[in-house]
Amino acid sequence: MEQTTLIVPKKKSNTFSSIYKFSALIIIVGLIMGIGLMALPYAQQFLSEEGRMLVVESLRDKGIWGMMFFVVIQIIQVVIFIIPGEAVEVLAGMLYGTWWGYIVCQIGLTIGSVIIFYLVKGLGYDFIKQFINESKFEKLQFLQNNKKIEKLVFILFFIPGTPKDILTYFIPFTDLSLSKFLLISFIARVPAVISSTFAGDALQQGKVGTSVITFIVVGIVSAVGIWINRKFMKQHSKVTAD
Repeated sequence: MEQTTLIVPKKKSNTFSSIYKFSALIIIVGLIMGIGLMALPYAQQFLSEEGRMLVVESLRDKGIWGMMFFVVIQIIQVVIFIIPGEAVEVLAGMLYGTWWGYIVCQIGLTIGSVIIFYLVKGLGYDFIKQFINESKFEKLQFLQNNKKIEKLVFILFFIPGTPKDILTYFIPFTDLSLSKFLLISFIARVPAVISSTFAGDALQQGKVGTSVITFIVVGIVSAVGIWINRKFMKQHSKVTAD
């Protein structure tokens, strides 16, 4: 059996393209450092319960500006994916409750996905692979030229434990349009995001038992999801190889 080669759009190399890519890298690094410095005082305060309460109150007191700052944090999480998405979603629940926290997260997730889509389209595969291991992309190549791509992408985003961040970077190399991708991922993310914001809301209200039970249930579902994802990816990788 022959392994299918990853299909990537060919880009002509020129001076303007190199400057564009270098500028994009500088901007990305600058954003990471800027947001990191702004968030550092909050991160340090989260080491204690009293500190967490102060952070929550501080961001709440900032009103719409605090909410916009949080949306930026969610966007950075999606684009950089260093911080676990669940941690950001739980914090959203602590700050704004289950439903407003969910809305804020979805806004950030959507904007982050749009940025990634155009970032990949503009910079190309050769640039992106410097930050993402090629083997991770190869595991998703079964999505290319696949008539069931919409269904498959929905399943991958719906199942806990799937590499959603890597998947978001891979979508621009498929036939799926940005609008369809945003709609599919938006709907598929609903259960996971709401469960996290609900847990955060319960934790903020002092309902530790409810929060712990939610985390346990989510953990079990995630473990099952990881197992299903491995079998799913293995099955489709074999089909691609055939």
